[in-house]
Amino acid sequence: MSTKNDRLIKQILFLSDILAIAISGFIAVGIRFFFRWSEFDVKWYFIGLLFFLSITLIVMYFNKLYDLKYKSWFAQVPGIINSYIYSLFAFAMFSFFVREVSYSRLVLIYFSVSAVALLLTGRYAALCAIKKLYQRGIGAKKLLCLGIDERSLDILKYLHEHAEFGFIVTGYLDDENKKIKKAFPYLGRIEDYAKVIDEKGVSVVLISSGSKYKRIDIIEYCEEKYIQVYMIPDILDITSNPVDIGQISTIPLIKFKEGAISPLQAKIKRLFDLICASFALIMLSPLFLLIIILIKVTTRGSVFFIQERYGMNGELIKIIKFRTMVENAEEMLEKLIKENPEAREEYNTFRKLKNDPRITPIGRILRNTSLDELPQLINIIMGDLSIVGPRPMLLDEMERYGKYKRLILKVNPGLTGLWQISGRNELPFSERVKLDIYYINNWSFWLDIMIILKTIPALLHKNGAY
Repeated sequence: MSTKNDRLIKQILFLSDILAIAISGFIAVGIRFFFRWSEFDVKWYFIGLLFFLSITLIVMYFNKLYDLKYKSWFAQVPGIINSYIYSLFAFAMFSFFVREVSYSRLVLIYFSVSAVALLLTGRYAALCAIKKLYQRGIGAKKLLCLGIDERSLDILKYLHEHAEFGFIVTGYLDDENKKIKKAFPYLGRIEDYAKVIDEKGVSVVLISSGSKYKRIDIIEYCEEKYIQVYMIPDILDITSNPVDIGQISTIPLIKFKEGAISPLQAKIKRLFDLICASFALIMLSPLFLLIIILIKVTTRGSVFFIQERYGMNGELIKIIKFRTMVENAEEMLEKLIKENPEAREEYNTFRKLKNDPRITPIGRILRNTSLDELPQLINIIMGDLSIVGPRPMLLDEMERYGKYKRLILKVNPGLTGLWQISGRNELPFSERVKLDIYYINNWSFWLDIMIILKTIPALLHKNGAY
């Protein structure tokens, strides 16, 4: 059921798109005719703008760009551009049949450039405004979790920290009052769901997997009350493979996919990697030379550090980095984690040490700026790495990945990835694994572009870099 606040959120999205198209029209006319109204047919240009606006809004509506289900700005970019292209074709047909006026091609070019730019900018501003409203509780939906376990708790934490999804976690019901780290209130037993939903004004229910209760009764109750239901499938407990939901006759089926990246997509991804890495290596060659000189002048030993890791299909690859540590780094590490329990625990959790005594002064600078990883562009050209992919797996980490290692080794590891833009070394090992699995199961070319664009500010902020 649509509420007043839901309509407000949609109106913000509609308004941003209307303003983008309208302003683009004035920009195009202004650049081409300098607002000399006598030089063009104002009436037909205005009719053309209204036609373009109407078609764009309709196409964007059917592309689900006004749904309240959260999508990041990067995820909406393809849909916005796709909608504009459809509108452009529709306008071409409109102008072909309208003989009263011949629209200026320059106006159309100026309009197209400004419209796409303003639609994207306006959508970003609208999403920021909506997030602010959600943070104040305006338009956000109250969510109740039925049954608490590790997976559902992760979801609650994530929704609590990301207001843009538009959920307020009201609390959880469980047959036991389990102590959890996050401050989500325990509201009673699962059998009390109807009473709690009514008292708290809940509009969204999350049903966790693994709990022992009649889910069908809860789902039917929520349907009667027009309450949205999300359910964590039990199938996630036995597989990490991506799945599709299909149907034969009236029977729903779950199909296990071999992987998110098809052979054709892998070839396109490889071509993209090769072009970008080659270009970057040429452009950054002066910086490479400067770093080589600095390492040679300030430290003893080789310039590069070569480390064996697991690549695609479990093959051993040699990762190239600029050396940032002293020559006897491995011996120092063994001694350090043997004598220092805190250092041993930190290394086992993050696979790195924040205040690592083995790092040289120039190495510290290279790590803080991630410049030590630039030689991996050579690995990308050689085909050992991709620009974007899962974190390269260390030789002693294989068993820590457990049942997920087979899935992660299906694709090339990456120079950057979701782990790079989500906290880097500050993330515990288990979170890095989850991000890698998400990337593989949800791969798209746009996801790669999004990660690449987000890597730049992540490097500048230096969060988690050490």
